[in-house]
Amino acid sequence: ITTPLFDQDQIVGGVVAFQDITEQKQNLQRIEYLAHHDSLTGLPNRAAFLEAVDSALAHAQRYTHGLALLFLDLDNFGVINDSAGHTTGDELLSQVAKRLRPEIRQPDFVARQGGDEFLILMMPDGKEEQTEDAAGRLALKVTTLAQRILDIMREPFVLDGKSYYIKASIGISLYPEDAKDRVELLKNADAAMYTAKGEGRDTYALYAGDLAQRIQHRHMLETGLNQAMIKEEFHLAYQPIVDLNDGSILAVEALLRLDSATLGKVSPVEFIPVAEECGLILPIGRWVLQTACRQMSEWYGSGLELKVAVNLSMLQLQREDLETIVLQALEDAQIPASTLVLEITEGATLHASPIVIERLERLHELGIGLSLDDFGTGYSSLSRLKNLPVDTLKIDKSFVNGVVTDRDDEQIVLTTIELAKNLNKRALAEGIETKEQWQCLVRNGCQRGQGYFFSRPVDAAAIEKLVREDGHWNRNLND
Repeated sequence: ITTPLFDQDQIVGGVVAFQDITEQKQNLQRIEYLAHHDSLTGLPNRAAFLEAVDSALAHAQRYTHGLALLFLDLDNFGVINDSAGHTTGDELLSQVAKRLRPEIRQPDFVARQGGDEFLILMMPDGKEEQTEDAAGRLALKVTTLAQRILDIMREPFVLDGKSYYIKASIGISLYPEDAKDRVELLKNADAAMYTAKGEGRDTYALYAGDLAQRIQHRHMLETGLNQAMIKEEFHLAYQPIVDLNDGSILAVEALLRLDSATLGKVSPVEFIPVAEECGLILPIGRWVLQTACRQMSEWYGSGLELKVAVNLSMLQLQREDLETIVLQALEDAQIPASTLVLEITEGATLHASPIVIERLERLHELGIGLSLDDFGTGYSSLSRLKNLPVDTLKIDKSFVNGVVTDRDDEQIVLTTIELAKNLNKRALAEGIETKEQWQCLVRNGCQRGQGYFFSRPVDAAAIEKLVREDGHWNRNLND
């Protein structure tokens, strides 16, 4: 309030009365904070979480992407709370919150529901929203987070010099697969959490559905792959690569197989993508390379001179130690570099940096063969193909399948054969299954091939027997 002071008719000053409201504003801010935060852990509270879910659902509905909600309940917290006292219980809850915070990335959201319950909201990043199986990728990501949280909870909590062990059960609900609104999303996550408790606690469970089954199967595969490495359940099969004109066996391709005690026989089409996603493809790929080189050494020692083709994944290509690993495998087996062929997919070369190309060039200069697998499916440009240090273009099975019945497929195969010749490379057709396909390929000038028409992948002993039978595939080629 301002009161002016006059000297006759002139204003010469004034009296101002004011009040310091700093404390009042701080109190209001404190009230606002307490309204949206848990006073014990400092995490957002249930009210703040529900607001975040509403906002996220509105965004998800507008931009058609998914969400995941995790409902976490501490196992046997009541026992510690009752036996050690509420002060210890409160400190334990605070430490749980401290462990959770670093695991939650932006814009994800973690809150304390109340008691020994916590809530986590996970949203996809921009890349996931654009993928073909965005729901599957989000589900994989949320289950990975759930497992990470379970792992950090297994470490002892030290309070007043004493160690306390407490674990968690986590339920997961997905939008829009499991729920269409906030109430249903929370209810289903809660139901899934009780499913986790019913399965023995210290685990997570997804709300029932096809996606849940797919995710659980994927994690079974990942666990099975880890066990397979330890128990040596992988083995190699070898498929002959033949001269299409006379049937002579020129080389073999090493193919990974899994016969698991827990999973049974699993197709590479099923387990290799999982191995790539979880990073196991690196130790598995190294094992394949070493095993194939040792087998070559055995064959060479018995007088069989066979080249062996080994597949490399994109992850292996990107490794700085690729050259070291390859050369070490050759040195350990004491075989020349010229006996090894490395197969890379056309799709992998699309993302290959200049450094990766240089790495391949150095391996090629040492005499190692390079083959471009699945050619025709990766949309590589001719300029990139010209610069790749590959010797062989492998015509993809999808084109070989229709080479007899589909004019377009035949033209693609013929064009690839001519392209290989013009670039001074070889064309190799994969997936040949019928006599008619073989004859069409020979007629169009393809010189090399492999497929069930010649031989299924077999063990090393069968390859040795086949090669010693005059080194030819002996089905009536001239009929």
